[in-house]
Order: sequence, then structure tokens, then C-alpha cells
Amino acid sequence: MKVKSAKLCVIGSEVLNGFIIDTNTHFFSEELFKLGIEVSESRIIRDNLDQIILCLKEFQNSKELIITCGGLGPTNDDLTVDALSLLLTRKSVIDEYCERKIKAVFKKRYSKSEYENIIEKALKQGRVIEGSMALKNKVGLAAGFFIKEIPLFSFPGFPDEIKSIWPQAVKIIKNISETRHAVETIPLWNVGESRLFSEIKIPQQLEVGVHALPLGSRLFIKAKNEEGFMVLQKFKKNMSEKYDGLTEEDPLKIFIEHCKKENKTFSFVESCSGGYLASIVTSYSGVSPVFKGAMITYDNAVKVDAAGVSEETLKKYGAVSLQTALEMAEGGLQKMNTDICLSITGIAGPSGGSKEKPVGLFFMAIAKKNNPSYVAKFHYPFGRKKFIEAAAYTAFLSLYQKEVYYKNDEIWLKKSFAEFTKG
Repeated sequence: MKVKSAKLCVIGSEVLNGFIIDTNTHFFSEELFKLGIEVSESRIIRDNLDQIILCLKEFQNSKELIITCGGLGPTNDDLTVDALSLLLTRKSVIDEYCERKIKAVFKKRYSKSEYENIIEKALKQGRVIEGSMALKNKVGLAAGFFIKEIPLFSFPGFPDEIKSIWPQAVKIIKNISETRHAVETIPLWNVGESRLFSEIKIPQQLEVGVHALPLGSRLFIKAKNEEGFMVLQKFKKNMSEKYDGLTEEDPLKIFIEHCKKENKTFSFVESCSGGYLASIVTSYSGVSPVFKGAMITYDNAVKVDAAGVSEETLKKYGAVSLQTALEMAEGGLQKMNTDICLSITGIAGPSGGSKEKPVGLFFMAIAKKNNPSYVAKFHYPFGRKKFIEAAAYTAFLSLYQKEVYYKNDEIWLKKSFAEFTKG
């Protein structure tokens, strides 16, 4: 059976009750779009056997690809396998790989008597429908599986576990997909939707979707037919040229790899971002050889004692100023002995602003060993959370453009998305 669209079934009372935010629908929809498959419906249902069976029976009649997530754990309210077993009148079995993994984990975690008492319950999460294809979960213990004749994928509910299983699912989906039209995604850093759609024209052969990035937007583009394939490739090339230096998928990752290659280290001095930049950087595996750390200099006294900002500068210009940002970056460069140091100081809000220095104002400086320092002023009145996210990605994009994409400071200053000046 070939498919060109999909239905999603998110199973979990905790999602409907608002205890957990459903990010899985977003993940599946985005990933399926890349494969040329449109999601026609996503439904969230409770951990109720009758409701799950009713939903899956209805979905099965649609002849679309079905994806379920949740309800594969060891507790009494994990009912997905039971529902499928009843719906298809097929038994459930324990997947051998899962059985070995679950037993190994629980033997390490518990004493012999505790293990014997709970292992039968724990093995429940290793169940799959008889005759299905088990999918390895490299992060958790619950098995994912694929039932070819429906066709249906069943995933655990945890996003990290879904992502570990997903590459196996992609290979299967490519074989059963009816859609062969090209699909592309184009990140556009610092380019909002209003600006974007006032500056570009979408060819009629293409179908376009968009959603926000922490700073900017991302286009999802699909050719409507075979004729649109060449149109899509030309459109993507034109976008890269028009938004020069703004279309890399992950500027921070490229900057980190550049530092590794060049044997350069970097650090941050953060004020208004409160360590958010450092938390993102340290989520990248293998970054420790190049990222030395960050100072969180929230209080003025810490800016003075830790980063070496002068009390005179703070008194004359204030904590949120071009001068303070420069001294934070240059002080951090010396104190942490790195090749590059970026600083950020601003007013995240919702309080603390003034007419001269409104909420959303921040300054960012980049200091580099044996090189001039640079500083820029920004104003993102987006609300506290969005402000911090956007400021962080402004930092990453600035480092990528300065050190990797443009390399030459003079070219960078002319073409950078931000108005940096020499400090």
C-alpha cells in the first residue's frame, strides 16, 4: 500500500490534562513534510482502551499512514499495544532486543529480590504486535514497531526516544510513499515572515509553509509536480543568494566545528541572558575542547569583580551600554584566557526599562585575542522569553558570520545582518 498523507494519534491523558506539552505533532508534521507526506489530521486522546480502538479503527478506514505515540510503557494506563491487539485480533509478543535490554538495565538498577518482583511488569514495555517490525529504541526501553499491512507506526511518547527511532522509520516511509516530489526546508535567520513575504514571490509550481525560528523564520517548500522540481532548485539557489549568510541550518554548529579546526577557544560573559547561551552550547556533544565556559554577571558587583568592568564605566554609562558590553567581552577574554569572548547585556523585561533604555534593548560585544573588539546595539521588544532566545541566536549568528562566513572583518562589517562597530 502506497501512502501520500498521514494521520497522527497522540495518546496520553497527561497531554490532554495540560501536564505535558505536545511537541510530537510538530516533530512528525515537520519530518513528514520533508518526505513529501502531508499530515491530514492530528488527534490527542486519553489513555482509554475504547477511545484508542475507536480512533485507530477510524484512521485505518482512511487508508492513510497512521502514526501513534504514547501508551507503550509498563503501567496499567499504557494501552496502545492492547488496543492494537484487539483491533487486529493478533497477539502481542516481547521483542527479543527489548527483553535483553530491559533485563540488563533492571539487573544493574535493583537487587535480586527487587528485580524478580518487578521484571514482569517492566517487560510490558517491550511488547510489539505479532508479525510487526520492531524498531530499536536507543534511548529508552519501550519498543517502537511498524505494521506494514495497515500501515502503522507506533512510537513511545518521549520526544528523545521518538527521535532515536525515527531514522529507521524514514527508510520504511520512503519505500511506501506515493509522493516523489522534491521537498526543501530553508532557514532564514533574522528574516521575519512579514519581511520575507513582502520581498519574495512564490512560483506557482511550489507549495510553501512557514514557521518561526528563535530569530527569523523557516520555509518549507514542496514542488507540486515533477515540473516544479527544477523550479524548486532555482528558487532555493536564489534564496541563498538573496539572504547571503542567513540560510545555514545551524550557524552555531558550524562555528563550533570551525573553532575545533582552527584550534580556537571561546567563552561568554552573560548578563540579561542568564547563562542561556552557555546552556545551548553545552548541549552540543564534543564542545568541551573549544568552549571554556561562561560568566553570569547579573549583578554590577559581579561585572566588576569577575569580568573586570570598571566601576566608573558602570556609574557613567550604566550596566546596559555599549561601553559595559565592550569591557565585559574584553575582561572575559583575559579572565578566561580564550581566543574569542562574546558578551551580552540588556533589559529582558517586563520591568526595568525607561524612555532612554526601553525593554528589549541589549548590547553585544565580541572581543578577539590580538584583534580589535566590536560591539552592536539591538532592540527586540518580544517579551522576556522570546527576547532571551532571539538574543542568543543573534550571538550565534554573529559569531558564525564574523569568524566563518565572511572571515574578513571589513567584509563582515559591510554585509553583517547587524550593525557592529569597532570598539
